[in-house]
Amino acid sequence: MRPPLGRPGRRHRPALAAALLAAVTVLLTPGTAAPAPAAGCAPVAYAGTGAPGHGGDGAATAATLHDPAGLATDTAGRLYIADSANRAVRRVTPGAAGAAPVITTFATTDFAPYGLAVGPDGTVYVSGEGKAVSVGADGRGTTTLLTEAGRHDAVAVGGDRSVYVSGGAAGGLRRLPPGGKAPVRSFPGATVDALAADRAGTVYAVVDGRVRRLDRDGRVTPVPGTARVSTSDVHGLAVTEDGSLFYPSPRTRWGTALAPDGRLYVSDRAAHRVWVVPRPVLVPGLLRVTSGPHGHATGDVLKGVSGSGTAVTAHSEPVRGIVVQQGNGLFTYTPHEDFSGTDAFTATITDACHNATTRTVLVRVVAKPLPRAG
Repeated sequence: MRPPLGRPGRRHRPALAAALLAAVTVLLTPGTAAPAPAAGCAPVAYAGTGAPGHGGDGAATAATLHDPAGLATDTAGRLYIADSANRAVRRVTPGAAGAAPVITTFATTDFAPYGLAVGPDGTVYVSGEGKAVSVGADGRGTTTLLTEAGRHDAVAVGGDRSVYVSGGAAGGLRRLPPGGKAPVRSFPGATVDALAADRAGTVYAVVDGRVRRLDRDGRVTPVPGTARVSTSDVHGLAVTEDGSLFYPSPRTRWGTALAPDGRLYVSDRAAHRVWVVPRPVLVPGLLRVTSGPHGHATGDVLKGVSGSGTAVTAHSEPVRGIVVQQGNGLFTYTPHEDFSGTDAFTATITDACHNATTRTVLVRVVAKPLPRAG
């Protein structure tokens, strides 16, 4: 079964980012232009020939995959692929000293696998059609964790080694505590499409299009700064060391995982391949600026932004003032007469690969000092 079609993805920091495989369309203000694409922006095939099939253990780009879905990496930098139509988990080991990566069949399953996660001890967790299992780090010793009708698209491992499994006939999320304790159900009836865990073991879930954080003590909190996404849009999340979440936005993409060098692996079920793509531009949080004694405020929209070839390609107009934007990211904000308080505008930031994100700038305007008497 192929994933449902979704909408183009979005990028939000600190919580959510679109891992785009092609240039995006950027709304430009008159007289501005997006930077020309830099070398190295195109996706590079990492595994698969582009033809469906099963076989070719050896050179990863000479191997055939069939509907690759979930992806995960281990601490050694090896990539695991849920080869769903082949009912197998494939493992790709990076080549040494520039050599080509090598693919092997890590394990086979008796169900179509969709979700993957790797625990701290190397145990591989697999979820899919009607079942979730764990497989030892050596590819042996399969243990059934959950059996329930329906499709389980995602799996993650928390800091306390609880295993989280999405979906099934009743929807929602199952938490399987360590030690064989009874499963705990969350979000009954909801659509949980994607799961991810950061290095601290905090689990993130896309629940009915909203990103939620699941703490170790069981608390569920919304993730600040994230926009709503389509419930059929997200099937793979990857968490970076700075807390950003990436998801593949094009319709046929499914899994996402971080490469050791910071690039992104993205599975493509229509092309039967796994690609490596550049990491999109990272924009840290809101930018807050306070005006001076005469009301004017200046700042740098690109402050803290990482990524090559970044430029401000568009901006909105604030409600209570006027913004003058310069080509190097600097701006000057002038409030309307007699206004004091908080105003805001947004800036579109585009990197060398045409990945775009929107940053919100909050401006606090202090009251102008009263003229001295006499």
